[in-house]
Amino acid sequence: MRMRDKVRAARVPDVRYPRKMRARALKGLRLTAAAVVVLAGCRSFLELDDGTPQDAGPGPPAEAGSEDVVVPDAPVTCPIYEVQTGVYSYENESFALANLERMIQLANGAEKDGGILIENKIGPLFFATSRPVDAGTSFRLDFNDAHFDDYTFAPGSNTSGLRVVNVVEDLLNFPVSVACAPPVEAVRCPMIPDASWQAAATGTYSNAAFDVRLTFQYANDEDIAVEGALIPTYHVIETRKLSGAIAGNAIVEYWFAKDTGLLIHGKVFVGDLATSAVTGLTMTTPFGPFEYKAAYEFKIKSLTPKPLPIVDAAKDG
Repeated sequence: MRMRDKVRAARVPDVRYPRKMRARALKGLRLTAAAVVVLAGCRSFLELDDGTPQDAGPGPPAEAGSEDVVVPDAPVTCPIYEVQTGVYSYENESFALANLERMIQLANGAEKDGGILIENKIGPLFFATSRPVDAGTSFRLDFNDAHFDDYTFAPGSNTSGLRVVNVVEDLLNFPVSVACAPPVEAVRCPMIPDASWQAAATGTYSNAAFDVRLTFQYANDEDIAVEGALIPTYHVIETRKLSGAIAGNAIVEYWFAKDTGLLIHGKVFVGDLATSAVTGLTMTTPFGPFEYKAAYEFKIKSLTPKPLPIVDAAKDG
């Protein structure tokens, strides 16, 4: 299956604020952007028999279920996914997307004319830090000064995939945390072309709950050029359906290195930046309802990380 939602790059309007809006409120609101771009599913549930994503529909997260692919009788072994400790750099100047995330005030279910509009650029260069933690490996992407995503991956083995156990975002006034028990597989073992799998979780945002259902689709294998070499990757498409304090749909695409699980390339679509229609994720904040939209893409610059800062290296040691 090919899922190619293309988001048109919009002309970026000026940021507008109501005249009496307090600076403190604005700071809290612009940091909500990170709340909606990385949400990890945490419980596997019924696999799809035909490899086609289905509408999750209403109701509580579903329970664990059966596989949708035939597993060989012989023991299956997979690479042990371990991302090297250090600081990686990512860039997005070569992509046509807007590389923008936007928070828009709503009124009566529509974007408010003259309301608060907050925008954050992604890149053009940002960093991701990989370090060991008690639960496995932390991989934190710092997209800008108001948005970071911190994944924790479980320790790898030759019979497990690339498994997320936790996602944390430090949003100051609006913390987001999703715990994954059992871990969700961003990459499965084994990876079967065209296979799909689903997951569900409950998270918290601004002291309120939301439900998230995920469908993963193994699209294909792709070789991506990095520093003159072609890196074999798994192209995985993740569709997100959220309800509760955060509601709506989003699509995220990942390209993971087959040998290590390192994130080589990423693409995020949330709503349509080119329209004033409410197409993104809606959320409830202490300052009323807002909508989040985003479109950005990025690729790793080097497979060799720089050493951790001295303070971080000493802490990890």
